[in-house]
Amino acid sequence: MIELKFNGRGGQGVVTLSELFARAAAYEGKSVQSVPHFGAERRGASVVAYTRVSEEKIWLREPVLQPDVLVALDSSLVIENGLYKDVKTGGTIVLNTSKPPTEMKARMSTHSQVLYTVDATGIALKVLEKPIISTPMLGALSTALGLTSLSSIKRAIQFGFPNKNVDLDMESVKTAMESTMSG
Repeated sequence: MIELKFNGRGGQGVVTLSELFARAAAYEGKSVQSVPHFGAERRGASVVAYTRVSEEKIWLREPVLQPDVLVALDSSLVIENGLYKDVKTGGTIVLNTSKPPTEMKARMSTHSQVLYTVDATGIALKVLEKPIISTPMLGALSTALGLTSLSSIKRAIQFGFPNKNVDLDMESVKTAMESTMSG
C-alpha cells in the first residue's frame, strides 16, 4: 500500500487533487481511499487530504501520519512547518515550486527522500490562464509515481467535471509531466 498526504492552502484544490488521483488509480484497477481532513477552513488556510492506493482492499480509516508520498501545492508550508520530516525514509516529495530539486533539498536539509519539483502555478497560468494547479500537480504526481496513465487521468477529470471540455486540463497535465524535475 502507498499512503499519500496532500498539503496546501484552501482554494488551491488539495481535496480535488487527492480525489482525482485516487479515481485515476482506481481506473488502473487499484483499491483506493481518498479522505479530506479539514474543518471550517477558509481560503488560504492550511488544508490536508489523504489518499491510499493498494492492490488489496483498504481497511484503514485513520489519517496518514508518515506518508510514503508528500504532495505540496504550496511549498512554503512544507519548509515552514517541517512537513517533509514526516515522510518515510526513501519516500517521495512532490512540490509545486519554480525552484530546482537540488535547491529545495538544501533548504529542507533532507537527503533520505526523492524530491520532484514542478512549476504547477506557472503551467496553470500559461495553459489554463487561471491559477488552478490541481491538474498540473496530477501530471507531476503521475511522473513521480508512475501509477496512473494519461487515459486514466483524463477519465478521472471527466468524471470530476462532467460538463467541462478537459482538453486544456490535459494539456496542463502533459506539460507538467514533461517539466517535472527530480533530484
